[in-house]
Amino acid sequence: MAKNDIFFQFEPNILVEFHLVLKEAMAAYGDWDGKVETLDKAIDIAFQPLNGGAEFVAMIKGLVQVAAMTTRSENKTRSITLDEVAKMKVGCDVYLKLKALQQFQKEMAALKSAKDAGNMDA
Repeated sequence: MAKNDIFFQFEPNILVEFHLVLKEAMAAYGDWDGKVETLDKAIDIAFQPLNGGAEFVAMIKGLVQVAAMTTRSENKTRSITLDEVAKMKVGCDVYLKLKALQQFQKEMAALKSAKDAGNMDA
């Protein structure tokens, strides 16, 4: 990417791709119904476990809006920086880590209840 950056700026493309990753992951995990009008609320709910990460969530929602505008070719004047791309990547990472943690906790609870049920039989 470094060599190509001399001739072409890939930041908009990368931001759009990370925004698509976030949307697809949210849909796959059942946190979003795929409707554009419900995306902001779904992001609020999905990142709720951060407890007080309102500024972070607002940043992610803003970047998602910029990416959506870019996808629709409506972003003619606002440049997209590598810093913003990195922030969107972090947003994707945080979401996926939250989902992994939730799954881990669910699996641990299932193991604990199976173990407890096994101890009850003894």
